[in-house]
Amino acid sequence: MIKVVVFDFDGTIADTFPIVLKNMNKLSDKLGLKKIKYTPKLRDKSARELIKDLGISSFKLPRYIKKLKELMKPELGKAKIFRGIKTVLASLHKRYKIGILTTNSEGTVKEVLKRNKINSVDFIFSDSSVFGKHKKLKKLMRRYKLKKAEIVYVGDEIRDIEACKKINVKIIAVGWGYNSKKALKKYEPDKLVEKPGELMRDF
Repeated sequence: MIKVVVFDFDGTIADTFPIVLKNMNKLSDKLGLKKIKYTPKLRDKSARELIKDLGISSFKLPRYIKKLKELMKPELGKAKIFRGIKTVLASLHKRYKIGILTTNSEGTVKEVLKRNKINSVDFIFSDSSVFGKHKKLKKLMRRYKLKKAEIVYVGDEIRDIEACKKINVKIIAVGWGYNSKKALKKYEPDKLVEKPGELMRDF
């Protein structure tokens, strides 16, 4: 029985993709890397494919991500939330506990929630590492003493689906974030929705 709904933050609650892409290209200028031009097809690519397009080695990736986060930090707290998501969170909160799993700082997430007068989130679990989301989910479940059958994860990326499948956690993929509906469907999430309002239906 589902007791907790855990949301990804970037691309699921907050529309941060434009901020990320803009700052990736700023950093590319500084480091002499390839720039990423936005086209609809960009949303069909996984995070790993996007990093490959930059032309950055896996050895240099951790330092690159650290620099990118520093560059984005002043802007992320001002990110807009997706239309309808506030209503969805408030509605689900009547039946479930609501959590957020994010690579952003807890302070940044709280800033966005406060600015949008969202008070229906019970906890924020922050972990700065970009990959290994299945490990983060396992840590979250240990901290809050949750069984796999008691949690559903809501995310917008291919890596969210892959992480949940690794540890047998139910995943609802949303088609308005970083990855397109077409890309997400290939990885067979438990459920795929196109609009926030669809999340209010029974899991």
